[in-house]
Amino acid sequence: MNAILYETDTLQLVVSELRADMSYQREHTEAWLAARVGDNLDLNLLGMPRVSQRQDGTYWVIDGWGRRTLMMLSGLGDEKITCIVYHGLTVAEEARLFLNFQDAVSHLKTGKFRAQVAAGDRDAVSIDSVVHSRGMSVGKDGPMPIGSVDALYRVYYPPTLKGARPDILAHTLDVVKDAWGSDRHARHGAILTAVGWVLAVHDGKVKKEDLSRKLAGYTGGADRLLADSRFLIQQEAKTTLPNAVATKLIHLINKGKRTNKLPEWRRLQYTKR
Repeated sequence: MNAILYETDTLQLVVSELRADMSYQREHTEAWLAARVGDNLDLNLLGMPRVSQRQDGTYWVIDGWGRRTLMMLSGLGDEKITCIVYHGLTVAEEARLFLNFQDAVSHLKTGKFRAQVAAGDRDAVSIDSVVHSRGMSVGKDGPMPIGSVDALYRVYYPPTLKGARPDILAHTLDVVKDAWGSDRHARHGAILTAVGWVLAVHDGKVKKEDLSRKLAGYTGGADRLLADSRFLIQQEAKTTLPNAVATKLIHLINKGKRTNKLPEWRRLQYTKR
């Protein structure tokens, strides 16, 4: 096993001076922020952000962007916060570290989800049933694993429709499976979210068979779709990866049509969880 040890130290940094590279960072929804901002915000529970000091001296958050955002919204932008600072990283190395920290969080969410299924939680049991009915599994083990519990809930509770929609989740899983089979990139959270949201927004107007066929013909497959969507984010910094993928899906669906084109994708925010 090849161990990697980066140069780090601990510094007190001004909150407002911390930046985010949205080519790999994620934007928090209004609902996520509203549930956490308030008079009882305890800075002692936020932990230490991990940031990268780039060659120009600026500081870029790898892990802890939510903490920085919460402090800014609470009027604490001029305060200093203790950070673990990495030196000499490339943007690619920052992104890999970000993914590693996200994997750790994802593992915890998967464990919680399994506990909810065992406890008989209605939504968790329903989601788990749909996933298994498609020959897939939740977590990193099992057949055709889905690592993003959040993505499953985003599709199960589409932001444009009322209530739970297990049918939308089932159709979403059918689309990616029929298009790309067991390719792990097909079950990326952003792709699942985008496919589910497009099906929900255009409920009944986009047939899953047509979307599967279009995606199957996408040059480079699911991995290339993610790469193209990340490039789109660089051009439209205010969007998120699921919305960028949805934008690409709408373009793909409309390609070759002269009439009955779907409208341009309008950015959605998830508000259920």
